Amino acid sequence: MVANISALSFGICDIQLVGVIEAGDDTRLEQVVSALDPKDQQVLCPDSPGGSLKTAIEIAGLIHEKGIGTHVDEGARCESSCSIAYFMGTHLAGPYAVHISQSCARWADRNSCA
Repeated sequence: MVANISALSFGICDIQLVGVIEAGDDTRLEQVVSALDPKDQQVLCPDSPGGSLKTAIEIAGLIHEKGIGTHVDEGARCESSCSIAYFMGTHLAGPYAVHISQSCARWADRNSCA
């Protein structure tokens, strides 16, 4: 299921991205951004567990190109590939509810990662 991407006027957020990032979300985000007034500083507020790395990289490029800020609302999350897009924002705001996943090596003599 693709993320829900919409323009809104609530607090600091101009654009909201909610859900798993999937193929095509970058194109849908570009359509939403294009419909907004380019004179205003736009802020994207994600609430996502992540998803497609390729699409998140495309979204990050769009955020950088258009000079969009990013903000994670309290209670929202921006995990895994979402953090790539978040960190490309021209200004970062919010409680910084960002989680970056790290993998660990599995050794023959270890059953879990510390």
